[in-house]
Amino acid sequence: MTATAESMRQDGKIMGLVCTGHFLSHFYSFCLPPLFPFINADLGLSYTALGALLTLRGLATSVAQLPAGFIVDRFGAKLVLLTGLIMTVVGYALFATVDIYWLFIAFILLGGIGDSVFHPADYAILNASVAQERMGRAFSVHTFSGHLGFACAPTVVVGLAALWNWRISLLIVSLAGIVVAALLASQWGALKDEGGAPKKKKAEPVDLNAPKQTWFQAKLGMILNAPVLSLFGFFVISTMASGGISSFSISALTKMHDIPEWALGFSVTGYMLASAFAVLAGGYLADKLPMSASMFAGLGFLAAAAIVASIGLFPLPYALMILLFPLAGFFLGVIRPARDLMVRDVAPKGQSGKVFGFVFSGQSLGGSIAPIFYGLILDHMAPQNVFYVSAGFLVLGVFTVISTAKIRHG
Repeated sequence: MTATAESMRQDGKIMGLVCTGHFLSHFYSFCLPPLFPFINADLGLSYTALGALLTLRGLATSVAQLPAGFIVDRFGAKLVLLTGLIMTVVGYALFATVDIYWLFIAFILLGGIGDSVFHPADYAILNASVAQERMGRAFSVHTFSGHLGFACAPTVVVGLAALWNWRISLLIVSLAGIVVAALLASQWGALKDEGGAPKKKKAEPVDLNAPKQTWFQAKLGMILNAPVLSLFGFFVISTMASGGISSFSISALTKMHDIPEWALGFSVTGYMLASAFAVLAGGYLADKLPMSASMFAGLGFLAAAAIVASIGLFPLPYALMILLFPLAGFFLGVIRPARDLMVRDVAPKGQSGKVFGFVFSGQSLGGSIAPIFYGLILDHMAPQNVFYVSAGFLVLGVFTVISTAKIRHG
């Protein structure tokens, strides 16, 4: 076997291990909502109470993501990833065994905190393990595996609950997590890692006139700088844009056109599917195109903005909307590997865990703001504004990408 073939085989193995864990991360984050009718019928818990569990879980993941990044860089991504996966699995397994609401809260928080490690740990491992020329494809497969986890969760957990009950369903999918954790542990040596205890360096001359910094201030300086803050804003903005399209376009279009909701559902389904599969194409393009990741991302955002704005601006026939939604999804999906490469480029060596953890917390922040923001638009403004505002955020995202590139290259 040639050196190139061996390198490709090793990279494929790393991607398979890391992306299987990422698949489970997204699977677990979406396995409870389809079970709500079963839990409601069994325990009589209101949907408000059940929805509050999801809010708490999301907050736990969002708040813990940056600390998880610091821990990844300090103690190593492999150990943190395995610990987080086990915490997530244990949280959902225990959730299946109780019927007291405050225990539900405790165990869903445990699962949410466990889930916070995946983005910083996964990207740190991929960054250290996969060859540079295949990094775009590695990031694309990683993102796609998450989409696949979202897609598989409802069918699997509802099918198991229909065969037995919701508790058995959660216990079975939790057992799958234990199997994956054992697989990761068995391949420990194959996974490379940037983190861990810092190696001792030769003492460097000390500038006695320089202001003293605490350890915490020094570490924060690695993420609270202009390029990383710009990318944090980019993640907030892009999530705000996609949140309007994926979650509120059906509500807006039913007010704009005489088209039933079930028919409009095909548009959003097409958008989501096209976005997911475009991620795979985006990984190849990010590795091969003779342009910067920031330029590629900016062009994708401009194309998507034009399409989204046209949906709100023109009285389009239904058949054309069916085509435009997947096209917008394609342009937004194809740039995601380039987006991840932009984050990788600004992360100092050995610090990718905290940088990825920080910028992905921007994604969580945008996802928290978007529902309230677009709900207010639909309640108090013309429905077309959902598309105009989404397109506006996409254009703003282009400026964010350009500013990030300018800051990095002076």
